[in-house]
Amino acid sequence: MDKFETTEISVVVVANSNNPTILNPDFLRINYIVPENWELAKPPICVEPMAEVAYKNNVRITAQLDRVMFHENFMTGQVNTSNIKKLSSQYIKTIPHVNYKAVGINFAGHIGIKNLYNFSPESVIKQGDWLKFGDRDVQTALTFKYSIDSSMCSLSIDRNLIKQNDQEIPIIIFRANFHRNIETDNQKEKLEIINNYLDKVDGDYSIFLALVENIFLGKEAQNAQ
Repeated sequence: MDKFETTEISVVVVANSNNPTILNPDFLRINYIVPENWELAKPPICVEPMAEVAYKNNVRITAQLDRVMFHENFMTGQVNTSNIKKLSSQYIKTIPHVNYKAVGINFAGHIGIKNLYNFSPESVIKQGDWLKFGDRDVQTALTFKYSIDSSMCSLSIDRNLIKQNDQEIPIIIFRANFHRNIETDNQKEKLEIINNYLDKVDGDYSIFLALVENIFLGKEAQNAQ
């Protein structure tokens, strides 16, 4: 954990009157949304108003009344965006009649605090009494909002602990959400817009890395390489 690691990528498609009950392993396999050789990590969940199917390769698909979510976790630092793009695109193609309203593309990652010399969430805040109030050191969580490539990008920075070799390791977590609305009622145009947004996953990921590693961590990220 001596350098920044991406741990999660997800795509969230917001919708009105989505039907979670259609989500099950057979539906995903028959419609070629997931490959036939993917193995379930646990029994599927279908408890109205939510359904979830999780696979052993750390991919899971969750459906609710107002959204469908495609997640992938990465344990080795080897990030590949192709699964999420293919899953979400094929799912929308299979169920085109839903009233989709927006697309969110999300990334999360962390770096161990012990590897940081100059950066902390508090370091980007002007010094003042607001950082001295209370009985202990202030624990700061920050959110920045940027307008980038037709999206509203929200980047949050927070602290947390993770377990590693039976030890709790303090980390700083970076999370980004690239939100894009679908501004049309024409169903054909909606699908074209969604596919266009899904094509931006790689570009959004590059922006996320540049924002975290080059702007916030700066020399910290370079020293870790």
